[in-house]
Amino acid sequence: MSTKIDKIGNTGWALRCTIHGLIANENDKSLIEDMQRRHEQTCAGSKGTK
Repeated sequence: MSTKIDKIGNTGWALRCTIHGLIANENDKSLIEDMQRRHEQTCAGSKGTK
């Protein structure tokens, strides 16, 4: 897995990719989880492949 979800403050969440860096910041964790699934499907392991 190349992405992880980090908690930011009291209500925020960040989606980070080990290759692409920060992808998204949101208050809605389910939205971040959806973004994580989509990124995991498309991330080919090289920069510029978002």
